[in-house]
Amino acid sequence: MLLWVSSRVWRGLAGETAGFAIAACYAVTLLVIGGSYAAPGILLALIVTVLGAGSSQRTFIGAGIGFLAVFLAAYFYGTQVTMLTKSITLAATGSAILFARWLILAITGREAVAGERHV
Repeated sequence: MLLWVSSRVWRGLAGETAGFAIAACYAVTLLVIGGSYAAPGILLALIVTVLGAGSSQRTFIGAGIGFLAVFLAAYFYGTQVTMLTKSITLAATGSAILFARWLILAITGREAVAGERHV
């Protein structure tokens, strides 16, 4: 479902580098799906967020981000591992989100500007 929803949104964002951008987005989405197979709440939050971005509905985007934050918090505090492992997981999640943002801006050819909204 995430792959299908995302592919509909990418076609509008890709621009002139459509071939490479679509292939890169498919690869990243497949990595996300594979990495979050054991945690389906992440996929649901991403589906809602992508649907909101595709239809320019800020309510859906906000709900998806809220679902993602709640699921990550519940998953983080519900795991029975050491604090070191939890800290590494939290740092890796933050780094992955920042890298994904950079990658999306690089693929779509946009620049990150403070205060600008990319909706």
